[in-house]
Amino acid sequence: MSERYPFSPFPRGWYHVASLDELPPRKVLPLRALGRDLVLFRTKGGEAALLDAHCPHQGAHLGHGGRVIDETLRCPFHGWRFGADGRCAHAAGADEIPRGAEVARYPLLERGGGLVAGFAGERGELPPEPDELEDGEVVLERVWDVRAHVHEAVENLVDAAHFAALHHTPSRPRTSFEPRGDEARIESRLAMASLEGDVATTLDAHGVGLGWWVLRFGGIADVTVLTTATPLDAERLSFRLRFVARGDAEAAASFARSVCVQVDQDKLVWEHKVYREAPLLTAADGPIAEYRAWARRFY
Repeated sequence: MSERYPFSPFPRGWYHVASLDELPPRKVLPLRALGRDLVLFRTKGGEAALLDAHCPHQGAHLGHGGRVIDETLRCPFHGWRFGADGRCAHAAGADEIPRGAEVARYPLLERGGGLVAGFAGERGELPPEPDELEDGEVVLERVWDVRAHVHEAVENLVDAAHFAALHHTPSRPRTSFEPRGDEARIESRLAMASLEGDVATTLDAHGVGLGWWVLRFGGIADVTVLTTATPLDAERLSFRLRFVARGDAEAAASFARSVCVQVDQDKLVWEHKVYREAPLLTAADGPIAEYRAWARRFY
């Protein structure tokens, strides 16, 4: 736990760790996410793997100076090689591979133009990728580095009262929250203050844990937004929006820019607020209590 939040900074879940174009074959990427050092690589044959970063031999970081040899990652320090499963495939100079010569491996999936990893004992699979994320047109993608907890990013969707106060919407949205095990659905009808003026829209959001949400907006433009939030350490969050349109790309791009303005406004609040365990909620606030009860399952 950090000083600002009364729960773990790293809830169980699926989290975006890299874009696909960052990891061509034979590429090695050192990463820092969920408070740990990691290494991401793609083998010669095209398999992507995410492992704990430090070699079990003498502790070298496999992502700094490590290189891919065929289907393995070679340690830069003593030349030990590890497969995509995290097991040592070759201990240079040794007659046999020592027992325990492996590093932790994390489940990894390709979704929404990126690589998504399961952390902290994640049990289930992500649902299939929505069709519109595969065949729609990406009109905007943006990433924010935020001093906040992943919990705040999802709670923002159900916090009905903040839309008028912070984002200057003409009215307060009507929002519902429905938990479904590790998944949840949010439905909302709202008027948004956009760059083109006030517009009426609907939101249907489907999430898996706190880090993976697909938002579908209707009204001004049919836009699907892949929303991913990845804890980096106890105080920092990588928040990413990928806007995909099937219809009017120009209208979708304008809408996307309006949403990004709102995220800039949210970011200013997120970075300086504290978390109230017993907030003074009113009927105007929306289903915050229901969301918080569901979110506890991931800690």
